[in-house]
Amino acid sequence: IVPHNYKVRIQFNSSDNVDLMVYEKLNDSSKLELLFRKWDLDLSDYVEVPQTEYESKYHGKTNSLDLVKKKLNWTDQTFIEIREKLSNADCIGIVSGNPTAIDYGFKGMGKFGYLIFDEQLDNEQQEKYSDDCMLLFYKDNVVLKYGSGATGSLCTPEFARTK
Repeated sequence: IVPHNYKVRIQFNSSDNVDLMVYEKLNDSSKLELLFRKWDLDLSDYVEVPQTEYESKYHGKTNSLDLVKKKLNWTDQTFIEIREKLSNADCIGIVSGNPTAIDYGFKGMGKFGYLIFDEQLDNEQQEKYSDDCMLLFYKDNVVLKYGSGATGSLCTPEFARTK
């Protein structure tokens, strides 16, 4: 549901409160520019405020949720459907792309999730995505991931392979 020229990261903190980041491709390049970023965004009661110069530099080109929804061709119902699908899978967030990242829970300051690739991973890729720290190849096109943005990259003992 994410248009080709966009990348979306959404994490549901509750049914109507999300962390939302939307990136837009620059011209015909593969580079992305931050279009919109809001933490603890109340979807049912969002009020757009004028953007400061600082915000436009570090929080995206716009504060307009309506503009973002228009560019993505999303409605309020889209957010409800994403929330329902994630909730049915016992997950809390998703990042579009290849691989698609699906977040399912926290351990302390770290977050567990899946990376879902479009293709099955070959042996070399399986090894690359099994670092005994933050990544663990699971099967076919699925890698388990662990990361912590708040405290930097920390390993989780659950991903250490026995030799």
